[in-house]
Amino acid sequence: MDSYYGEAVGGADHIMARPSFAAMMERIGSNGVRTIVVETANRFARNLIVQERGYAMLKERGTELIAADKSDALLDETRRPS
Repeated sequence: MDSYYGEAVGGADHIMARPSFAAMMERIGSNGVRTIVVETANRFARNLIVQERGYAMLKERGTELIAADKSDALLDETRRPS
């Protein structure tokens, strides 16, 4: 199992502009990994727009994103207004 940490990354920085995230995507692009686990949803991105775009990009690539502290925090159904 590999681990990636984005040191000195701003919460509004696009995820693909983050060197460690780009390295992770390159690594998993060819090895069949289809699930990424983050400590919390806000560790993935603190800015909601960045989080939404990043989540959508991963989904388009067939990669599931799970927040370890709350497994349903990044599901489509929980993000839509009622």
